[in-house]
Amino acid sequence: FPVTIGDHSSYYPSDPNFSKADSVGQRTVKAAQSYLGVTETGSTNRGSQLNPFFSAGGGSQGQPWCAGFVSAVTQQAAAGTNTPAPKTMRAYGMEDFAKSGKAEIFRYGEKPLQPGDIITYKYSHTGIVESVNSDGSFTTIEGNTSGRDMDREGQGVFRKFKKKRQHGAKRRTFARRGKSTAPADKNTDSGYIF
Repeated sequence: FPVTIGDHSSYYPSDPNFSKADSVGQRTVKAAQSYLGVTETGSTNRGSQLNPFFSAGGGSQGQPWCAGFVSAVTQQAAAGTNTPAPKTMRAYGMEDFAKSGKAEIFRYGEKPLQPGDIITYKYSHTGIVESVNSDGSFTTIEGNTSGRDMDREGQGVFRKFKKKRQHGAKRRTFARRGKSTAPADKNTDSGYIF
């Protein structure tokens, strides 16, 4: 480790220290946590430290990179498993990934959230659910954001706290790693559930 995504393995900020006993959801959280504190050079979606995100999402310097961050994290967590992972630079590309038959889409409140779920917001932004509280609030790790809420054009990877019904929960969709209801021939027995 680190897993090579493209030719940018040297850019990983730290080894997420996966254990053989970790579920893919736990690996997803550990991979996301390993990027906390990564920031752009300036504030123009640029910097060599962002190369794993552009490589994993199929993008290039200067593009918004929240989905590239999620693509990198999920690809890193899925390495060595049969879990499919998205490759997109678009937040709504996470939903396209699920609709392609690799996962099931669900909306906020339809299923309990779990660490490692992928969240897509109505304002075209995406991140990883880190933890879930008993009151329904949860913490996320998001790329191309800031410490402010609802910021989809920030400059780094940050942890955010979300209230249960905060800002347009009806439009939130999620991805879960674990048993999927997608057809078995799509190789998703440990794939996402959106």
